Amino acid sequence: MRLALLTDNKHPSLTHDDRRLLPALLARGFAVSTAVWTDPAVDWSRFEAVILRSPWDYTDRFEEFSDWLDRMDDLGLRMVNPSPIVRWNLRKSYLDELGLRGVSVIPTVRHVGIMGSLAPHVARWGRLVVKPEVSAAGRGTYRVDVENVEQIDRILAARPGDVFLVQPYLTAVETVGEHSLVFFERVYSHAIVKRAQFGGFLVHEEHGGTIRRAWPTDALIAEASSIVEKIEGPLPFARIDLIEDHDRAWLVEAELVEPELFLRFDRGATARLVQAIVSYLGAP
Repeated sequence: MRLALLTDNKHPSLTHDDRRLLPALLARGFAVSTAVWTDPAVDWSRFEAVILRSPWDYTDRFEEFSDWLDRMDDLGLRMVNPSPIVRWNLRKSYLDELGLRGVSVIPTVRHVGIMGSLAPHVARWGRLVVKPEVSAAGRGTYRVDVENVEQIDRILAARPGDVFLVQPYLTAVETVGEHSLVFFERVYSHAIVKRAQFGGFLVHEEHGGTIRRAWPTDALIAEASSIVEKIEGPLPFARIDLIEDHDRAWLVEAELVEPELFLRFDRGATARLVQAIVSYLGAP
């Protein structure tokens, strides 16, 4: 079976983490190539399946990526994760659905620039996090309070067609951090904890955050597992990002499209991911 490991033009040879997949998949008998999703020279018809790994620029080319997904469906290529789950997870509106299924989702209000100021939300919650409905790795995300609300209002007003999510700011992100729990075939594999740099609030490495291996409590694993069970359809891999605050675990994101899976932090993680791929696609 011919597989494409999907990436973007900033990572044409995959990320350092995902390169671990190449020898592991080859050892299981797959024919494996990396492919940049925007490369017009790629003949997608020569593949049987696509493993979504690092097409991380799709948030800036959302319509183009949606069209690309349509083309893959038309070609009959299988997607890992499956195409219906990917489409469901592209916009953060999926959080609303999970909230209706009983998941503890951070209270969220949608906002576009033409709706006016964020000041009423600041008055309600004190400090906010504002993020695009389609985004990744903290891009376009702001921490808002009375000191900078007018500045952020102007930024959002300059993007009148974009939808933003407004949420109360959880100070636990500065102390406890954000836990990312990785699942393969809905079974817990391993976890890391991300913390923002001093004075910051974005936990991603590109924003100065730190990443460490984590051993979450049984209660946190159970919470993440319950979220995974509320996601419909086959699910070879998933990453559940949670913040514990006031004895409650809040869902930040359910990352199902192209999450970093932090394979380097667990010796058996690559083998478990490959087995999940084999279980979903079948033996080569």
